[in-house]
Amino acid sequence: MYMMEISVTFLLTGCLIQGVFCDLINLPKRVEALEGSCVIIPCTFNIDQQYEQYLTDSAKRIWSKDLWSKNIVFDSSSPNTGPLRGEIFGTPTEKNCTTRFDNVEQKDNGSYYFRIESNDKLKYNYPKSVEIVIIGSGGGEGGDGGDGGKLCESALLD
Repeated sequence: MYMMEISVTFLLTGCLIQGVFCDLINLPKRVEALEGSCVIIPCTFNIDQQYEQYLTDSAKRIWSKDLWSKNIVFDSSSPNTGPLRGEIFGTPTEKNCTTRFDNVEQKDNGSYYFRIESNDKLKYNYPKSVEIVIIGSGGGEGGDGGDGGKLCESALLD
C-alpha cells in the first residue's frame, strides 16, 4: 500500500511540475463539418499556476494549422482577418477556447493547435491537436448550403 502512495505522489508531482501526464487542454481529437457550413471545436485550457497572474481577458487566443508554425489561421484579437473566420467563445480568464470557424472548405482539412499569448510573460503552444475533417458539400449554390455559411453542422468524434 505504501508503494502505491509513493507512485501516486510521484505521478501527481510530475503532472504538476511538467504537465506531462496532465491534459492542459481539453478538446476532441477530431471534428467533422459539412463543406460550406461551420465547425465548432469545444475547448478548455489550463496554464501552469506560475503564469496565472499574467492571464488577462485581453490575452490572444490563436489557432495554427501546424504545431510550432507561423501558420496562424485564427487570432482572437482580429477574428475576421485570417484564413479562417469565426469566434472564440467566453473569455481567456474563463480558460475557454471553444471556437467556431465559419464557411469551412476542403482546404481547411488538417490538424489545428491552440496557443495563448498574454503580455510578454505568457506564450504557450498546446501540443495536443484537433483534426478538422470537411465532408461533402452543404449543397445549394456556391457550396455554402445556400445560407452563406450560417448553417452549422458539426460532429465530435473521439
